[in-house]
Amino acid sequence: MAVEAGCPAPAAALLSHPRLELRGMDVRPALRFSLRPPVMMLKLLCRYEDQLGAPVYYEQNPEDVTCTDSNGNVLKISHICSESEKSQRPFHGDPVRIFMRSPAPDSSAEWVRLRGSLLCAFGEETAELGPVTFFLDKEEAKIRVPLPDSSGKEVTLSLKKYPEAWGLKVEGDMDFHFRAFLVKDDKGMALPEYAWRQGNSFFPSSGRESSKSRFWETGYLVPEKIRSLKVTVSYWNKVTLRQVPLDLRIGAGGMIAP
Repeated sequence: MAVEAGCPAPAAALLSHPRLELRGMDVRPALRFSLRPPVMMLKLLCRYEDQLGAPVYYEQNPEDVTCTDSNGNVLKISHICSESEKSQRPFHGDPVRIFMRSPAPDSSAEWVRLRGSLLCAFGEETAELGPVTFFLDKEEAKIRVPLPDSSGKEVTLSLKKYPEAWGLKVEGDMDFHFRAFLVKDDKGMALPEYAWRQGNSFFPSSGRESSKSRFWETGYLVPEKIRSLKVTVSYWNKVTLRQVPLDLRIGAGGMIAP
């Protein structure tokens, strides 16, 4: 990987010794009944040596990255986002996955080149929302919970019954960094997460890229005899931003030297 000098903005420190690896490249054809052109999906993995807090989701400004193909065409990046590889239980040193989408290169192009900088957020301190109790006499419920600070902001907690499990979801603004759910039944016993997980921290709410909120949803198996659940949400209330310089050329077989 070649490093582009001078990319990082002064507001965010450089991530020490970042190594970017290509994890996947997928060129998808245009949808049959849509005017949408073919798109290119790229997955990168960033490893680093900083002893920082846990990596958390951060929405990247696509204008900070340019993409061109070997024919000289500029492929406008439409979406970039990132999350920890172990997003449910992150620790120091976890890699950061980076996802981006752009129009597909021309079929005659031999490679594409990405240049610019990527921005990742690392959580340093955690906080908890006030506990919320859901009664299971309804198949769906929604509660707004204020953040325990002076910002006046809120997040929305919702519980919905699916055929196989109960889905617990939290949705907040773009600067809300979810960490974990703690769910206890009416006997005070903690419930483990179920095998499925709808949505992830790197997906915009409701599938709309223009949305200004994020959501996380996890499933829980709840015995029929349980009548209520007590839910506590923990989140990162302090994050540090780090810039990752980017200068990669990617061919059909993977990354190639500039």
